[in-house]
Amino acid sequence: MRRTPLQNAGFYALVIVIVLQAIFPFYYAILTSLEDGQALFEVNYLPAELEEAEAVELSVYRGDESEPVWTWTASVEDDEASSDSEDSATAVLATEPGLHRYVWDLAYPGMERFEGLILWSDMKTGPMAVPGTYRARLSVGETERVETFEVVADPRADATPEEYAAQFEFVRDARDLLSRTHREIGAIRALRDELEATRARIEGSSIDDQVAETLLADMEVLESDVTAVEEALYQTQNQSRQDPLNYPIRLNNKLTSVMRAVASDDRGPTTQALAVKEMLSEAIEAQLTALEDVWDRRLPALNAAIAAADVVMISVDRDD
Repeated sequence: MRRTPLQNAGFYALVIVIVLQAIFPFYYAILTSLEDGQALFEVNYLPAELEEAEAVELSVYRGDESEPVWTWTASVEDDEASSDSEDSATAVLATEPGLHRYVWDLAYPGMERFEGLILWSDMKTGPMAVPGTYRARLSVGETERVETFEVVADPRADATPEEYAAQFEFVRDARDLLSRTHREIGAIRALRDELEATRARIEGSSIDDQVAETLLADMEVLESDVTAVEEALYQTQNQSRQDPLNYPIRLNNKLTSVMRAVASDDRGPTTQALAVKEMLSEAIEAQLTALEDVWDRRLPALNAAIAAADVVMISVDRDD
C-alpha cells in the first residue's frame, strides 16, 4: 500500500523526533560545557599509592606573584569539604590513584566570616580573576609541576583591561575591609565572654567592695561601648535569613550589597558605586578606630586594675 504525502510527512517527522530525542542529551552536554566560561580545569594523574608523609597541594597564582590566589590540599577543616566539590572554598584534593578533575571558578577567596553571619544580598566569593596569565602548581611529595594558562575575557563583554582592573580592585578592597570588620566583631564577642567570666571572678572574690564596684562599673561601660560599635557594624538581631527584612541593615551589609552589585557584570564600577563605597568605608573605619582605642588603651588599663586586685586578667586573641 502506498502512503499518501501526508502519511510520508508524518513518518519523517516521527523519525526526526526520535533522532533528536536520542542525540539531544549529548548535544546539551556539549552545549552546557561550552557555555561554562567561568571554570578552569586542572587534571592530574597519581600513578601509585602515596606515602603517608607525602603532601598533595595545588596552587593557582596570578602572573609572577608569589602569593597564591588559592591553595587546595588533601585535607580541609570544613564540614562541606569534598573531593567532588566544584566550589573553590570547599574543594579537597583526592589522593587515591587515578584521574582527577579540579575546578577553579575563577573567583578569589571571599571575605572572612564569623559564626552566625546573616546578610541580605550576601556575597560568598571574592573578585573574579582578571584576564591575563596565571600559573598552576601541583606538588606531590617532592615532585612538582608548573603550567601557565591564560584567562581570557568573555567575548560578549566590551569591558577594557582598565575596567576589569578597576572592578577587581573595588571588590578586593571591599572584601578586605569586610574581613577586618568581621574579625573585629569576633573579637568583640570574645571580649564580651571574657568580661562575663571576669565579672563572675570578681563577684566571687574577697577583694574590697569599693574596688570591686569600680571594676564592675568600668567593665560595664567598656561592654556598652564595644556593643555599640558591633551594632553599628552589623545587625545583631539577625537570627534567620528573613530577619534582614525586619531589621535595618548595618554598615557591613550595605558595603556587601554594593560590592556584589559591582561584581555582577563585566564592567568597571560606576561613579556612584565608588562614592557609596568611599562613604561606607569611612563610616566603617571610624568604628574600627574607636575599637582600636579599646584594644590599645582602655583594655590594658582595665587589665592593670584587675591585676592589681589579684584577679585573673581579661585575655582576647585578635587576628589583626
